[in-house]
Amino acid sequence: VAGPIHSTRRPPRCWPPVALFLVFILTQQLYALIVLHGQLVSSSEANISPFNFCLQGQDVGVTCDDQHNNMATTAGELVDILRVLVIMSLYIPLVLVPFALMAFLFAVCCDDRGVLWFSVSCLAASSLLMLVGLCVFVGLHFNYVSLAGMTAGYYVCVFVNAELITAAVLTWMTGSSCA
Repeated sequence: VAGPIHSTRRPPRCWPPVALFLVFILTQQLYALIVLHGQLVSSSEANISPFNFCLQGQDVGVTCDDQHNNMATTAGELVDILRVLVIMSLYIPLVLVPFALMAFLFAVCCDDRGVLWFSVSCLAASSLLMLVGLCVFVGLHFNYVSLAGMTAGYYVCVFVNAELITAAVLTWMTGSSCA
């Protein structure tokens, strides 16, 4: 009677920092996009997130329109499409990063290079999506964007983008050199 097969191979020691880094990235994404409601611009003129566009002034107060902004009347459907692109580009990485973390942990525990490449692909795709989302957001709201008006959430998203690239490289290196 054959008993259960146990692997004598030990996971590499370099994987805990990478896994913790991925958890840190996910925490930052949750903070910027969920806790701060994705508000990326907060200035004396406007409060803007991917979902809301609020103009504020002393004589008018705050006027919010969650469907359109002042460009929507002139550009029409293109602005709507770009707004959906921003929302998807910023929020899809919230799903991909946990999958990348799970795939990374599975790849380390089971020594599966194919799953490791899936993890690297999720991280690279997340980085690309975040970059596209931030660039399109800035392009859509260029009139209201200034360094002083950008919120902590915007800067966290920018740093998360750089961290995702770093995490993809570290994940790839873990699979190639720490085995």
